[in-house]
Amino acid sequence: MPIRFARCCTPVPGDAIVGFITQGKGVSIHRLSCPNIVGLSAQPERLIDVGWDVSPTESHLVDVEIEALDRPGLLQDIMSVLSEQKTNATSVTARVKRDRTATIACSLEIRDLDHLSSILKKVNKVRDVRSAYRVTKREARAGG
Repeated sequence: MPIRFARCCTPVPGDAIVGFITQGKGVSIHRLSCPNIVGLSAQPERLIDVGWDVSPTESHLVDVEIEALDRPGLLQDIMSVLSEQKTNATSVTARVKRDRTATIACSLEIRDLDHLSSILKKVNKVRDVRSAYRVTKREARAGG
């Protein structure tokens, strides 16, 4: 039976997950907190218990949003943190408002939830960064 990771909530190793038996497409793996899964509670027969079995070299895409006060070198400082954490950014979109508030949306390749937590902790320490956090496709603002 084919298995795929849901794009709506982008589960990564370490997340609490559940499988949803789709019609004709196999099993779709979602985070337990995914709004799409919460809405499917009326069909419990299609939900199955699943667990993680991943290779240490496998990477998973996660969307991150960073809010900061814009300044010269801000993006470079953030990218330096990603490089130090051995993290590839597959997409970066930055927007700056008139009040100099910058919103940076990134898609990052990460190993697991611990790796993501480490990245967010370090990015949150970058000068002028107000917050850095994981988002789902529905929550993403800057990129969409």
